[in-house]
Amino acid sequence: MTKKRKITILGCSVLLVLLVGVGLAVGEAYERSPFKKGPSYFLEKMDAKAEELNLSEAQQEKFEGLKSEVRRSMEQGHAEGREIFGRIKTELGRENPDMNVVASLMKKQMANLQGRLGQGVDRFAEFYGVLDEKQKGMVLAKVREHMDKDHCRGHGGPWGEKKE
Repeated sequence: MTKKRKITILGCSVLLVLLVGVGLAVGEAYERSPFKKGPSYFLEKMDAKAEELNLSEAQQEKFEGLKSEVRRSMEQGHAEGREIFGRIKTELGRENPDMNVVASLMKKQMANLQGRLGQGVDRFAEFYGVLDEKQKGMVLAKVREHMDKDHCRGHGGPWGEKKE
């Protein structure tokens, strides 16, 4: 066997191990994620938080539209994710899986997720815009509280300071 062929085989093996490792890590993270609980989990949390805000009729209408979009987006995301991960599993189950196909599918799933999360942030900003000053203060307090929790500290804290 030539040196070039050995290096190629070794490189492909390392790539395969890395991609499978990433796939397993993504799958394990999903298993522990609240996303697995589906839309009802998030919609119930949204309802509870909205109840605290004591929304007016117009605000409640805007909120219901937001919830509807969240439900639709999450259901679509779950369906797309199941389909993509099924295709990844099928490809990895082949005798000689094409890791370019696996990588492409994983990138597609990440791009889909990023798009849905971005839309969610946009919808939240729209909803935030219809709140009165007192309600905005309540929302900001919750956001700051969330950002101050341990899981955000590794990112430099909520206001840029590094917390140890």
